[in-house]
Amino acid sequence: MNQLTLHGRKNERGQTVVLVALSLFALLAMAALAIDVTTLYIAHIEAQTAADAAALAGAKAFVTSGFTSGNVNVNAATAQALATQAALLAGQQFSVAGGTPNISVSSTNTSNPQNPTISVTAGRTNLPVFFARIWVTWIAHPPTVSATATGEAYNPSYNSSYPLGILPVPVAGVKPWLVPNCVPGTSSLPPDCSAPYFVNTNGSLASGAIIGQSITLSIQATQGPLTVIGNNYEFYPLDIPAVTPSCPQTYTPNGPPWYYEDDISCFNPSQVMCSAPSFTPPSGVYGPSVNGPSDPVFLDSRIDSGGVTALRNDTDNGIQYLIHATGPGLDQGQDIFTPPPLNPVTLITPGNGNPDGVLIKNNPYISRSDSVVNVPLFDGTDLCSSGTCSGAGATNIVGFLQIGITDYPSSGSIDAIVLNAIGCASANSGTSVSGGGLTPIPVRLVQ
Repeated sequence: MNQLTLHGRKNERGQTVVLVALSLFALLAMAALAIDVTTLYIAHIEAQTAADAAALAGAKAFVTSGFTSGNVNVNAATAQALATQAALLAGQQFSVAGGTPNISVSSTNTSNPQNPTISVTAGRTNLPVFFARIWVTWIAHPPTVSATATGEAYNPSYNSSYPLGILPVPVAGVKPWLVPNCVPGTSSLPPDCSAPYFVNTNGSLASGAIIGQSITLSIQATQGPLTVIGNNYEFYPLDIPAVTPSCPQTYTPNGPPWYYEDDISCFNPSQVMCSAPSFTPPSGVYGPSVNGPSDPVFLDSRIDSGGVTALRNDTDNGIQYLIHATGPGLDQGQDIFTPPPLNPVTLITPGNGNPDGVLIKNNPYISRSDSVVNVPLFDGTDLCSSGTCSGAGATNIVGFLQIGITDYPSSGSIDAIVLNAIGCASANSGTSVSGGGLTPIPVRLVQ
């Protein structure tokens, strides 16, 4: 019996080695799943992040080029080239599995100039693996990750729920300067308000040439029609009620009631919208027209009471806090706008007074600024034709002008650069304006 047992055990020799080998194979398989598959999953997430960033950068390039605003100097081919370049540069700033991703633009669509899109692919081939190398040598194609994203310069669509077929352009934080949409006159000729200058009656941009143009705004000097000579525009000062203002910590509002200077220095959350005088806006939305103190938005009463000097002082003080300047003049702490020739503003350099912290100050350029504001445009009607501005007749707000304030040379004047203009119209597709950024056209990921 003992001999037979020993003989049987001799036949079982080597089984342990086989079991250990099979166990190691299983352990390697589990390690490959636990480590290598997770590594590839993380690489895919990194690729998707790079694709998303590249698509958004490309969509933003459509906007900053001026293409979505109808800039006559930027055609579809130029806009597509700029968007492609921006997408490639942005995507290559990211890392996928420890290396630079392969970024490619699969398509750009400018068939709808108000909503151009760009599709981007990001990925890497021949990804490094660890425990799974044994299988990599057995397959024809090494591990690869790829991700796609589509970015769009998005103009919100027309909302048919509003009466009169009129699409409101909701703007919060609008500054209280009512600017005429009139072709400038000369020292001997009045402005032509029958011909639009910034926006057409159908809501489109009247001329792409206004983008990047320098402009000076100043308070109306005398009661009567506003004067527009060259790039110098007079405006009517407004009083816009506020719900809960948002002001810089260094600024103390004048307190209730809400004042003109506060509307400049602080962010007034009340909305001013495009509409006809007969249109009653939804509850909580201010200003279908400018119609004296009976309307929520009205002309500042100091125009009639001889308070123009006080209005000018309030304008200077309000702008000083708004743009974070230490006083009038250039290079007083405010952000700096640099428009290239024949192109929109693409560069904003942070000033010493920029409150957004050390990190942003260390960057040579920024994409938003407190100096970027929106002001309402109106049809140029003489609101003081009766010799008084009290109870002035109603007038339509026909659009909004987005400007970058560069300086306030005192006496109630505002030097600025035109960044964009959006018109109000019953037939347009619905463009909206939002303040606090370089451009009023938002960008979004649609895929």
